[in-house]
Amino acid sequence: MKQQKMEGATTPYVRKLCELFFSSMLDTGSEFSQAFGNSNNCASALVVWCKEQLQTFVKQFSNHVFTTQVPLPVATECILIIRTQCEQLWEIGLELCFVLEKLLKNDVERIITDSSIDAYIYDDVWVYLTSNTIAFCKTFLNLLDDLCKLYTPTTRVLISDAITVTFKAQLRHIDASIANKNFRSSIALIQKNASFLLDILLPIAEQRSKVKLSQPLTFWTDLKQEFASCAPEKSSVKGVSKYSAT
Repeated sequence: MKQQKMEGATTPYVRKLCELFFSSMLDTGSEFSQAFGNSNNCASALVVWCKEQLQTFVKQFSNHVFTTQVPLPVATECILIIRTQCEQLWEIGLELCFVLEKLLKNDVERIITDSSIDAYIYDDVWVYLTSNTIAFCKTFLNLLDDLCKLYTPTTRVLISDAITVTFKAQLRHIDASIANKNFRSSIALIQKNASFLLDILLPIAEQRSKVKLSQPLTFWTDLKQEFASCAPEKSSVKGVSKYSAT
């Protein structure tokens, strides 16, 4: 484990750490049940002890995962690992998932908020507009996938905000480019890219969210309507092949 940590392999290190901790909790709970049976007083003591141990472990977990050196996809994978491991405590009658979510809440909300814009907006100048759009599409869908993995009822609003803020920032950049006199000769190309984002990217993102979430996100139509003026009046984006990667 020390070698994994030194090499920067965050996910394998955290997975092993979680396996060791929750396996130990399972063993302790099983031994406790054998020793004290159905004693309510003893069971309460076990629950208190387990909560204290979990709180201590989550602090250690957070120190490894919620840092600026750990990218969102890696942090997301680590969060899924600890959630899955915590569910195993159901085997001994312990439901600590709610406690875990409460302990993780602030850090999870922070990385969702931090993911929303800075790392996902590209070149300030629309010299290679189509390359910009292609790169944004790929990163936007990756962002959506990562945030869906962090979905809980309590993070729903934050996830919605992160996705909409990111998309709006890109479309506002397009809108500003259309209004910029320096880009008059490129307006048709800019509008085609806007059409692609509105007519192709948004439906794909909406469908992905429906597949991944039990309660689909509902802001997609509003986003399209808000920025409809960025696209040509009669848009007909039929395929990616029309969009050069240069």
